[in-house]
Amino acid sequence: MKKQLLFLLLFIVTHVSAQVQISSSFGFITEGSFGKNARYTGGALELAGRVQINERLRIGGTLGLNKMRIALDAMAVNDVTKRTYGAVYKQIIPVSFGGEYYLSTRRMIKPYIGFDLGGYFTNYEVSVEPNYVFVAPGAPLKNSFNVGISPSIGLQLQDPIDRIGLYIRVKHTGIFYEGSGMTNLWAISGGVVIKIGKKIGWKPPVIEIKGGNVPYYEKKTVF
Repeated sequence: MKKQLLFLLLFIVTHVSAQVQISSSFGFITEGSFGKNARYTGGALELAGRVQINERLRIGGTLGLNKMRIALDAMAVNDVTKRTYGAVYKQIIPVSFGGEYYLSTRRMIKPYIGFDLGGYFTNYEVSVEPNYVFVAPGAPLKNSFNVGISPSIGLQLQDPIDRIGLYIRVKHTGIFYEGSGMTNLWAISGGVVIKIGKKIGWKPPVIEIKGGNVPYYEKKTVF
């Protein structure tokens, strides 16, 4: 699945005449809530390819990797301190389609909202010290594939020539697990955007020569 999405992104870059945006981000992700009430915490990595439809809207695909963990603690009857005897590792791979809508068309500072819909592969691994196997959670954790949605809000900072940008974003992901309802993930991340191709609204320049104005057309590159 990862290779298929990468090939799709490459196809978009080489075959679409509109402006294409490739972005990559890294950040912090937590399940449930922030702080002490969080269930799992970890890092979130994401790669996305977008096509600029107009000055405000861009759409495309996203591939991500979320790696999280939760510590397993135990406390003896006559002890006041907890001992960490293992951990549960949770890995989620999202493959989704969606886009972002710019709330402003300013050149330098662009706030936006986003939405993605897709599939989420969830894998678990449990690591427990041999002497504490008897206190480990008894319910088996099952790997699964589920549907989810991801609304987001962010701010993009764009360079004057509109080719490279930086962004920060807050993203909520709701994954619908069979039998347990929706699980909420919250991510705060930042990344870089690289833009390739012809800009929206671009027009060929006009040069002046004797006899009047003659339009100059950009030569189309054949891939």
